[in-house]
Amino acid sequence: YLLFLQLAFDVQWRIFKEYCASKSIRLIGDVPIYVGIFSSDVWTNSELFSIDRDGNIVREAGAPADGFNSDEQRWGAPVYNWKKHQETGFQWQKRRMIKALERFDSVRLDHFIGFYNYYSYPGEGIDPVSEEVGAPLVAKEENGNFYEKGWTPGPQEKFLDAIFSVCPKEAFIAEDLGNMNPGVAALRDSYNLPGMKVVQFSFDGLKINAETGKAPDPLKKWEENFVAYTGTHDSAPVLGWLDDLRCFSDRESDEKSPDFAAVVNVLERYRRPDDESALRPDLSEQNDSSNENAPAQRGVSPKYRRLDPQVAALHLATLRAVVQSPCERSIFPIQDVLGLSNDSRINYPGVSGGNWTWRLADGLLTPELQKKLRTLTAEAEREPFSAK
Repeated sequence: YLLFLQLAFDVQWRIFKEYCASKSIRLIGDVPIYVGIFSSDVWTNSELFSIDRDGNIVREAGAPADGFNSDEQRWGAPVYNWKKHQETGFQWQKRRMIKALERFDSVRLDHFIGFYNYYSYPGEGIDPVSEEVGAPLVAKEENGNFYEKGWTPGPQEKFLDAIFSVCPKEAFIAEDLGNMNPGVAALRDSYNLPGMKVVQFSFDGLKINAETGKAPDPLKKWEENFVAYTGTHDSAPVLGWLDDLRCFSDRESDEKSPDFAAVVNVLERYRRPDDESALRPDLSEQNDSSNENAPAQRGVSPKYRRLDPQVAALHLATLRAVVQSPCERSIFPIQDVLGLSNDSRINYPGVSGGNWTWRLADGLLTPELQKKLRTLTAEAEREPFSAK
């Protein structure tokens, strides 16, 4: 039965992809860096993963505390046994990427940082069995590269050379968010892979200059060989982020936190007099969305909080700021297109349950919305077709 379902999916997806191609629509997919402990991949290729003979995780993938989550993240997946992958010529990884590019025109390499260095924890109730699968207990330097405590060197060029021997590197985007360091950036740039620029992560520490009364525009520093985003599946919708800044930034002691007035100062430059506000009848109840999974921490909107008029007025301005950036491509999550807030959030990193429950309701993608998107695209001279 499961084999039949996979066959049905494969046939239907091929039809869908061909239809998209007929409309000049290209699909971008995602290749998660790790796979689940109960997956068929781990079951049939156990030697490629950090598990013991009984199938228990020896080293668990994760991340230390960061801007997404004040606590450590444990992802419930085993890290790779990269030595075994290298011995097999990375054949499993090659097959995985080839299959991904059969289904998509290009793919995002999730957690690109992990190919340079990765973070792991001892599996629950298991001590590290060898240095090979263990993480360094202290910061160390190796072959001219520096690795912080808890980070283990990844396969780096060996892995990418193997992948690009069978797949065009032009088809890949490096998800380079998180604990970046010079080594990760150098690895990305040595293959000329496009990285990611996200509005919400580009205003850190932004303040208004007391002399000029203005804040510098960080989006002007974005580079062409990147993909621009208003937000990602791991972040709040951009208007929810702005509303949280409005409510909480004056209480924030972290120097990296942007000043709400400074962010507004920048985004107002992209606003047009005829822009429509996102302040309209709340869509939350129509969208089967919920904020019940929100972590109990300061800075998260209450369920169904209505947008402040000042924030709602920046809806199209924020989209315009991204689409007019120097980046080669720009992407809007559908929640940002619709002008939704935190009740439509997809995922809270580090929270194990209740994520990925939001659904797009029928009837929200209207001709009026289509017209707005076409206008934004044409303004930025990104439109591939003649305007209709």
